[in-house]
Amino acid sequence: MQDFLARYVCSNPTCEQTVTQENARCCSDCGRGGNGEDDHDSDDDGNFTIYCITCKVADCNLNPCTIDDHETCWNSHLPRNPALARRHRMLNPIFQIMIRAVTHSEENRARQRELYEQDRRARWFHIRQNHARHDPQRNYTGQHGVPILEAHDRFRRVCDPNLSGNAETANHFPRFVSFIGDTCAGKSSLVRAMIMTGLAARAGVSLTGADVTQDASISKLVAALRQRTTEWPVTRSASSDSITNPTTQGVHLYRDEGTALLVAGDSGSSAPNEQRPLLFVDCEGFNAGAARTDVEIHADEGSPETRGRLALPTEANRSRSASVGPSPDYQYRVTAPCYGRNGKDGIDLFYARFLHAISDVIVFVTRDDTKIMPQLQAVLEWASKAVYKSINHPSRKTLIIVRHKSELHKSEFYEEANLAHQYLEGHALLWSTSAVLKDFVEDYNRSERDFRKRIETNQRLYEVLFRKIVCCYVPSKDNPKVRPQSLVRQWVGLRTRIEQAVRDEEGISAAANMKYNVSELSRVLGKAFEHFTTSEEPFDFFLAARRDNPNPETMASHLGNLFRHVYEHREKHAGEHGDVENMTVDVVVASLLTWTFRRFHQGVSPDEVFERSLQPICDAGINEYLTKYESCVYKFPDGSPCVARPERVHLTHASRKGKILSGIFQRRVKWQSGYRQDWVERVRQHYAVAYQEMIRHPSHNISSLDLPSQGDRLRSRRQAFHRNHAAIWAHIKSYKTCFSCLDGIPDHVLACGHSYCACCVQELGTPDTSRESAWLFHECSLCGIAGRGPGAYHIQLKPRCAGVRVLSLDGGGVRGVVELAILEALEKEAGLGVPMREYFDLIVGTSTGGLIALAVAIGPQNNNLEQLTEFFKDAATDTFSQSMIKKFWSRIGIMLFNITDSIYSAVPLQKATKALFGEDTGLFGPALTPGHSQISTRVAVTSSIGYADTMTLITNYNHPQGRNEMREEDDSKDMRVWEAALATSAAPYYLPPFRKTNTGTMYVDGAVFANCPAADAYAETKALWPNRAASLDLLVSLGTGQQTEHRHGGLQNFIPNGIVRTFANMLMHQSNSNESWLKFERSAPSTVQAKLHRLDPPLTGSDRIALDDYAKMDAMIETVNEWAASERGGRASIKHTARVLLASLFFFEPDDSNTPRSSPTTHDPAKNNNNRDHHTRLPLSSGTQQLSGSIRCRLPRDSSGLRRLLTDKVESLASTVVQGRYNPADYETALRAAYWDPLVVDKRTGSSRLADCVDAETGLCHVSVDVTFQDE
Repeated sequence: MQDFLARYVCSNPTCEQTVTQENARCCSDCGRGGNGEDDHDSDDDGNFTIYCITCKVADCNLNPCTIDDHETCWNSHLPRNPALARRHRMLNPIFQIMIRAVTHSEENRARQRELYEQDRRARWFHIRQNHARHDPQRNYTGQHGVPILEAHDRFRRVCDPNLSGNAETANHFPRFVSFIGDTCAGKSSLVRAMIMTGLAARAGVSLTGADVTQDASISKLVAALRQRTTEWPVTRSASSDSITNPTTQGVHLYRDEGTALLVAGDSGSSAPNEQRPLLFVDCEGFNAGAARTDVEIHADEGSPETRGRLALPTEANRSRSASVGPSPDYQYRVTAPCYGRNGKDGIDLFYARFLHAISDVIVFVTRDDTKIMPQLQAVLEWASKAVYKSINHPSRKTLIIVRHKSELHKSEFYEEANLAHQYLEGHALLWSTSAVLKDFVEDYNRSERDFRKRIETNQRLYEVLFRKIVCCYVPSKDNPKVRPQSLVRQWVGLRTRIEQAVRDEEGISAAANMKYNVSELSRVLGKAFEHFTTSEEPFDFFLAARRDNPNPETMASHLGNLFRHVYEHREKHAGEHGDVENMTVDVVVASLLTWTFRRFHQGVSPDEVFERSLQPICDAGINEYLTKYESCVYKFPDGSPCVARPERVHLTHASRKGKILSGIFQRRVKWQSGYRQDWVERVRQHYAVAYQEMIRHPSHNISSLDLPSQGDRLRSRRQAFHRNHAAIWAHIKSYKTCFSCLDGIPDHVLACGHSYCACCVQELGTPDTSRESAWLFHECSLCGIAGRGPGAYHIQLKPRCAGVRVLSLDGGGVRGVVELAILEALEKEAGLGVPMREYFDLIVGTSTGGLIALAVAIGPQNNNLEQLTEFFKDAATDTFSQSMIKKFWSRIGIMLFNITDSIYSAVPLQKATKALFGEDTGLFGPALTPGHSQISTRVAVTSSIGYADTMTLITNYNHPQGRNEMREEDDSKDMRVWEAALATSAAPYYLPPFRKTNTGTMYVDGAVFANCPAADAYAETKALWPNRAASLDLLVSLGTGQQTEHRHGGLQNFIPNGIVRTFANMLMHQSNSNESWLKFERSAPSTVQAKLHRLDPPLTGSDRIALDDYAKMDAMIETVNEWAASERGGRASIKHTARVLLASLFFFEPDDSNTPRSSPTTHDPAKNNNNRDHHTRLPLSSGTQQLSGSIRCRLPRDSSGLRRLLTDKVESLASTVVQGRYNPADYETALRAAYWDPLVVDKRTGSSRLADCVDAETGLCHVSVDVTFQDE
């Protein structure tokens, strides 16, 4: 950038000094700045005539100098005639600077090599067909004649460089603009021009404004150029022998740094907007053939080095070399038969299908005036090969044809209508001389049943292939008749057309629910690479983006999900199990009654409530179904269904196999205005009747929901509505919608497969007297299926006033035995003989810590920690027990050849986890597997989806906010426990990524982002229990042993450059999790820091224990045991932590008489349905009030654990009653006073009465429990 900005030379022959934008000026009348079209004055290499304004008089500091008798080069060029001199106005060379920046060609070959090296970072993907000299049909991968797609993680690097995943980019929606055309057409120059004009706009320089040549404008432009942070294309070398060579190979991706697109309603002023970035795709030329690129030629001239790959012989003149530049992040064998072995034609076909699928706008660049019709045929052929190879995405794009640098220049070309006439009209039928277009037209006409819509004219062909075609003229800078400002303004015009087209496409995508953020689009692109390399079938954006697996968050979206299940069931079973129309009315009415009961506690007018609140929910639910769930029900003659959706972009019927047939979208339900109004009216009438019946007391004319019997009556009414359709319920189940109320996200699965939210558990279940905050379902409220034995449907919730207890487990490979040994020490010190899961509400683990978290929370109930330790040692030994010699030669060696991406197989670990958890045990619904029950402890393990995202959590629970991307809709696709174990343990370099077969999702070890998940675990508590009373009781973080830091080296250095090495290095960097813990500890609120406990014993010895050093596991266990028993080691920490765990088993529970009914202003079940255990806010008036309640224990009543706790451990209990004004920001900081009152404990139930007088004004009473142990 600095080079071509600083290379202007004054055109005065007696001066010829180098000038800058500060002292260089053009003339409005002569040279390239002239007003006359024929005026020109330039040297042969395209440099512009520029005069310096530096005063030649010594000690004159004026710039520009305005003293008449002082000489400057500018003054010396002016005519002597004053009248003629007045025509020469001084202008800044802003247009010349822009043209130089865009079109600069480097003559110095060494410098050109440097530029190409920089540009390699922008490569996105390319197909390599490099054959060994001794066998023309064999490339160095050993595959005969199979091309390889080599892809780089370019998209993530330009859109999410901080690896934030959705943290920073959840609302960023990139749009693609692809530049295609023949080699040497100038595609790269136009991409540079688009980036340049964007930079100018961002700098506030209006290139079409009257003040564009002012000094301030040029300074802004130059500053913007020098501050540019992203790459832009490198133009071809100025060397004469490179003029006809392709510049680069493959497809490059560039991010626009200019202004964002203007959204609807904008005032028209441009402003940077990172949320809507433009991405420019620069594709290699159509007719590049096997010619070697300018990049390859310069690389060969530079050195014979192999750039990180094995040196292989290549055919000297015709064969493309292996990947020039960094090794690819991904490699895919191109096996789809359609690409065949047709060399460049097959490559062009792949590029066409992929780029057409993802692009919003196609920019076709042509410069050959003598071949207008062949050029037009070329772009139409390009589109015809791809237009129906992607579905459920806008298939017709906007095409912009750019006449670029043509030899013939006419002023009328600036008019779009004239150019469109020349390019698009007056041709014979274009398919008459094109076999590709002829086949397309014939196939299309056979599928089009409406004769009026068949392709009979060129115009109809354009309409079928593109939504709109726009033409634009960009002249050559070398044409003497073209003024610089005209060229720059044509660039601005092209960018304006691109932005308008992208806005149009964005509107279509938004209306069809097809906008994808960076994280979603990253996954879609990865699946598109896999699909187009292996399949000839259309690529389904709907499935790739998992739009088939949405996450309902509101009652309307839950209603839409109900419609989806019901109507899909009707389509499959055609009324076999009952009337779904009546079912939808009954279920919705029951849900609306429940909604009303939860929010209003006095009688209301049902018609008024329905009109104000419930009818909008019904209307929104119908719209939700139509936009997100409805699919076309057309069946092809062979019975295959139409998979094209939604209606907004449905142009033809399309089958999964690629069959196309004309026809309009056929709905499952005819939701025309009449049917819709009738359905809503039926719901209103049934709701009003049911509401009046529910609130009317049988013996009195009372209308109040505060009657004791209302809960039972509502329960009976709901069950009656649901049981009428038990036959249908047996086939309809959801893991994302609580069908019992349509008002919440389910979190508790019964053995029949139906799931319930926490509100419904408490409203429909029977309180379990054996435990605190537990309920029993003797049968499912929906289908009526009874449990497997008495009390089989047991659901445990966190007590509403109990604090949250969290366990965090670091990753560390075989060092996970350290965490198991610590847990054994804690369990022994606690001494209650209860499973470790009983001490925690949430367990979060990373990598090996994730595997342990799953084993502790969901493993076989009869397995103790000693048995889990033996399991872990056996699994680790089986996985890592290869000799180093065999490992080196059989694994590392073939990694160098890109045949495998890990040094160990995951098969032993897979066998072990299946044996431990069971092959069919679901993570979210283990109760569906015989011998397993629903787990009350919540567990989450970290992972990464592919190599593109940051950490994600795989959980056995649902998020109340609906962030359940990893949750499938039903059990058949949902994560199994053993799958979650492999997904969190797939450490790059050590183990291969885990691919979930039935969803196609690939997972990588989450330790590359968060080896110590304590911070994520704490954030998860705030998401799961967002109310203030669910304060943290404790967070225990276990490390895998502290080791002496040293420079990472070893076998991972053998990994070739690419995504595996990148993530392996990230994994090594994250292995010191103590830094992450300290960072979290320092950033935690002061009220939380005292509740954090870190146990991470030192591992003695000079040798660092690697993640796969299985032989040292017994030694590590012995080290931890010695540390835990030593007073100088961790004895005090183990004892203190164990006592905190015991103390956290107690909590204070206010009597129901103290608990006000929730109201619309204090409780929103739609947001907190999983956590109906929120804190009781007591509306205390001034004066003395009494708070009564009891201290409770979380252990089962009359259990051996409870007896040991109260008999052997606890000496006494006391309560702390705190008074003070309620501070909505943080009530804990507003507490002012406290006093202690010893209590007598009932050792059978573990509870004690509390009745204390509290003197408070309006405020919140906070009660905590103090536990005194016997040896204190």
